[in-house]
Amino acid sequence: MKSMGADAKMKGISSVSGKKKLLLKSGVKGSNLSRQKILQLQRQAVSVKREKIALQKAEARKAVIKRVQTALNKRTHKVFDHSVLQGVQEGLVESIQSLGEAVTPLTLFMAAFTALSRSPEKHHTPYILTILSACAPRLSQGMLLHQLEPCIALTEQIIAENISSNHLAVAKSFKFAQQLVLSIEQPSMKVVDIFCRLEPSKLQVDTMKMFTVAFRKLLERSALYASPNTPSGCPVRSSGGDGVYVLNGNQKFFTEAMRRFTAFCVGNFTDAPVSVVASTTAEFTALLQRTISPYIVESVEGHDMIEHMVSNQLLELLKPHCQIYWSYALEILEALMNRVNYIKRTQAGDTQLLTKRFPSFSFLLRVLDKLRMVDDSELNRRIERTMVALGKGMTVREFVEIIPFDPRKVHEEELRGGGFTGVGSGDGDPWASSYVMNVLRRIASHDSLPFFVQHFFPLIQFTRGVILEYQKRQQVELATKWLVLQQQYWRLAAGFCLYPREITKDSFRDLAKQLVGLLSNPLLADTAATAIHLICHSFYELSTMESLDVGEEDEDGGATEGEEWMKEDQRERAASSLTVRAATKTSLDEDNLFLALNDPTWNRHVYHGISQAVAKGVCDNIIATFSANIMPKLCNTFETHDSTALLQAIRSFSRICTPDVMQVILKGILDLGKNIANQQQQSLGVDRDSGVGDGGLKKAGHAPLTTKRRMILDIACTVVGQLQNEHLERLFDDIIEPVLLDPAPESRLLQKKAYKLLYSMLEHRSKDVFPLFPRIAGILSVGRQHITVSGIKMRLRCIVWAIDACKMFYPDQLVATIRAVVGEAIALSRERSSETRALSMELLEKMQRYLVSTGSPVNTLLLLVVAGFSGKTPLMISGALVAMAKIVYVAHEDLPQENLNSAVSLGIRMMESSILEVRNAASMFARMLLKLMKRSAKISASLVKSLPKLLLAIALVTSQPGVSSNTRLQMRVLLEKCIKRFGYERLDAIFPIGSKNFLRYTHKMMKRDEKKEEKELQLRTQEKKNEFDRLFLAAAVKTGTEDDAGHDLLQAGGLTHFVSAHASPSFVAAAACDEEERDEFDNVHIEFHEGKLQIMTLEEKRKRDERLLREEMACKLLRGNHALTNVDALNEGAVKVRGKRSRAEAEDFENEELLRRYGNRDDKEALKAASRRVVGPGENQITRLREQKNEKRELKRARVEAGILRGDEFKGAGDGDVRRGGVAPFAYVPLNRQYMNRRRQREAMQRLEAVAQVQSFKGNKAKLARRLRERKGKGSTK
Repeated sequence: MKSMGADAKMKGISSVSGKKKLLLKSGVKGSNLSRQKILQLQRQAVSVKREKIALQKAEARKAVIKRVQTALNKRTHKVFDHSVLQGVQEGLVESIQSLGEAVTPLTLFMAAFTALSRSPEKHHTPYILTILSACAPRLSQGMLLHQLEPCIALTEQIIAENISSNHLAVAKSFKFAQQLVLSIEQPSMKVVDIFCRLEPSKLQVDTMKMFTVAFRKLLERSALYASPNTPSGCPVRSSGGDGVYVLNGNQKFFTEAMRRFTAFCVGNFTDAPVSVVASTTAEFTALLQRTISPYIVESVEGHDMIEHMVSNQLLELLKPHCQIYWSYALEILEALMNRVNYIKRTQAGDTQLLTKRFPSFSFLLRVLDKLRMVDDSELNRRIERTMVALGKGMTVREFVEIIPFDPRKVHEEELRGGGFTGVGSGDGDPWASSYVMNVLRRIASHDSLPFFVQHFFPLIQFTRGVILEYQKRQQVELATKWLVLQQQYWRLAAGFCLYPREITKDSFRDLAKQLVGLLSNPLLADTAATAIHLICHSFYELSTMESLDVGEEDEDGGATEGEEWMKEDQRERAASSLTVRAATKTSLDEDNLFLALNDPTWNRHVYHGISQAVAKGVCDNIIATFSANIMPKLCNTFETHDSTALLQAIRSFSRICTPDVMQVILKGILDLGKNIANQQQQSLGVDRDSGVGDGGLKKAGHAPLTTKRRMILDIACTVVGQLQNEHLERLFDDIIEPVLLDPAPESRLLQKKAYKLLYSMLEHRSKDVFPLFPRIAGILSVGRQHITVSGIKMRLRCIVWAIDACKMFYPDQLVATIRAVVGEAIALSRERSSETRALSMELLEKMQRYLVSTGSPVNTLLLLVVAGFSGKTPLMISGALVAMAKIVYVAHEDLPQENLNSAVSLGIRMMESSILEVRNAASMFARMLLKLMKRSAKISASLVKSLPKLLLAIALVTSQPGVSSNTRLQMRVLLEKCIKRFGYERLDAIFPIGSKNFLRYTHKMMKRDEKKEEKELQLRTQEKKNEFDRLFLAAAVKTGTEDDAGHDLLQAGGLTHFVSAHASPSFVAAAACDEEERDEFDNVHIEFHEGKLQIMTLEEKRKRDERLLREEMACKLLRGNHALTNVDALNEGAVKVRGKRSRAEAEDFENEELLRRYGNRDDKEALKAASRRVVGPGENQITRLREQKNEKRELKRARVEAGILRGDEFKGAGDGDVRRGGVAPFAYVPLNRQYMNRRRQREAMQRLEAVAQVQSFKGNKAKLARRLRERKGKGSTK
């Protein structure tokens, strides 16, 4: 992301610099810019250039630092080499075979363990650990328990030795320890105690993460262990009356070890880096999400574990001393509560409430309420998410008892305070707990509807009374505030209507009565309709879906995670290990009970806790009994308040409504539609009798009829699934047909809704509208004459459905139907809407496929489309071109060659059109042909025949006098494709002679682009090569370093230096190894300097070279006048003076100075402190010197420019100085002092003479001036 940001910044800088350059060029060419403006632009350009250079240097510096860090990491983060692993394994096998033993996992394990305990080569340690990790799962349980403690002790020793030098060995050590503990079938707390010896320090981030992952996998495997004694492998409920689950041994171990893991994670939240806290939180959250199952929650051991975790451990994280880690603690609590809150939807939750089951949860909720008062929006958001996760497991009754919000007390506080109090103003704010309404709305599902009526209805009535009181007092602010609270209460009612597990007829009657009353309130109508929609949709969905039983869980026989590769003859198929792998599940996603309780799409009845019989009873016996009171009110409200929420409520309630009430409503809708049609016919008859024709008919007088008809169409679209067949016919006769056959549509929206209703009938009731299909086809064929813009898309969808229905029910009329609608499909292929164009192309492809399936010739649709070229409008001609391109693209392999040649020739001929739209469509067709000719021989042959026509069309278009740049660019792109396909020589022979310059220009631009690409490719290749040489060339010399790759042997003393460096003794170990596996001693540089042998590390040499380079740069910047001095320079200068101390004395003096400043000579810290002192200017000092020098230069330039006279005192009162005759006025002629110099006098005179001679005259003066010039010319000739 940083690199993307840097690139964007570079692009921005380059664009700004480009604009500055453009302005400067325009100023130089003679635009009316003053010298001051030009100078400002120049300075701005210089500043932009400096910023760009600085950014480039920063990017280069980052790249260098990255390469250096990579080189340094090679010492600790080593690469795993499989060839070395193979060699180590073969060596162990040979040693076992030399003792006369068989090679088995046990013998290989013991051999590797023995070799590892005797301190082998350091670079062999990771590979021996890998072999041990591969053998551990194959050992017997007794051997694993016997070798566990010594193996962990050895692993601890290896980690301590390699933690700072070999990251690979540390990682393989933890991998070995992880395989050991995971291979034990029945782990115990003793295993955990032994494993916890490997717990690293909190400051070791990577090691702590590896330990946490291994610990988490141990607990995860134990929790997911499937007992082979049970048929399904899952725990079963006890035979007692409590109904709790009985856990197996591994799951009991999980409940015990989970407390240890929680204590370990909580300990990492104090005095630890943020990265450690983040990784610990991620692992803890993942463990909770993968292991906390209904079996754990509903067991005695799991109950004690969760209660202990929350009360004694996790609540510690919410104390003030852990405030900076509250967000991480809330994330852990949210993950835990999301795995527990399913209890509310089960029978176990009805038997024992959540707060009774886990008493610490109520205290946790109070603590979260206290933390919610902190003024931190991000923290409050996380707290509310945790409260929602916790509240979903408890009933609303429990929640409001713990955190109450009573508006009556709030109103008393307001009256006592005598004014308005803002939300969040402090602890005494009565509105501080109003956030609870938002939490309640999100946890109110699957609750009790009678409790809502009993508890919240009095509060809603009180709120309504307060609103009326404040409105009478004209206190608008307070009235608005309480009105918002009332809306929150009714939104809470919508939450209670989502899958209520307790519902009675009386509670639904009381709620429905209030909701129906709210439909007349514009502010609350949508909320009431949403509540009705949710309760109807919830129970109807559960009543129509078949109930599924929770099946038994399948066992998984996957291999143990992390098993390393071994030879086939060294694998031992032990029964115990196979049993372990067969009994271990990968995750809870394979458990049917867990999926049913946590995934709403797996088994809806189990997830919501509502059976199909109960849902059907609620629909038939409770909701449907109030159909006569609810459904008419919904339809009447929609007439004045047409919203989507009301339409959804009508659709949902129509599925549950009783048939008699639905028939009455449908009859009323149809009668209303018939009355509207009769009224319209009567109005048309009256207008005709009064002498007003169709053209003079005023549609404005039919606004009420249009509104009612629109309402009927919307309601009919929602209930079309519940209509009977005779009602469908009446709906088509009285509503759809009059609207679609209206030659002058009353409303574009009305026509669109009519097409939408027709589309719904074709989509949902295709079999029932089968008898009406001939009339539907007639409407679609006639309706295109007066289609509006709004109805185009829906009409096209209806045509697609009509063709599908025609193929299914009337296959003999398919060809006639396609012939009737193909013209419209062609015209719609050039619409502005991309969706309409895509639908038209899909329709053309479907037409071609259906025509071929009926036995029609392949070119039938092509001939129909070609007929579209006879159209009179450019839209029809261009649409025919696009449609022909689609058919050629789809069926070019099946079309006859003659038809294909004609289509190609016709499409290319259209490029000569003078209409821009047609020419663009033809160029698109030509580009498609050039693309298809690579994979189709028929297209290639047709295009070769029409190639002269294509080139002639390109020449004609580009040779026009007023051709635009876009058209020229379009033709150039097309010609470039032709050159790539056929070659320049072939086109040069047949291209029109008068326009060959365009062909040459296009070819020249192509060559230029190719050269530019080749040049850029060469530069990139060279950069990669230089980078490779710089980083990896020195690796070819085993004793060389990265710095040796840059040595030039042709320099003075370069060869001697190279020989002295590479002929020096090597500190590499006896065994040959790669550059990756060298130890810390192989980092030495030896060279001879002034007759002395100097030994230093590569890092010291690099620092010395950088210091010398900075000194040299500083000398150049300071021009040698103020050269910097160091200790060596002082000593050398002192030696040159007679009577001064010698070189040895100078060195002794230097050592004494170091001793006096930094302490003992043998003190390593003193040596490091001395080496940190860098002689010479630093990079910041160099940059400051450069900036000072540039500032001096700019000041000097400004002083020179200050003397220029710009003629401001001669500014006139008119339009100002105007450029006449190509000569700039006086105000823009720079008068510099330097022009008065004797050396510049001749140049100044010539310049002013040239200005004075250029004059513009008119009339007789011009003639006289021309004659005078001619005479002077003749005189000079003589």
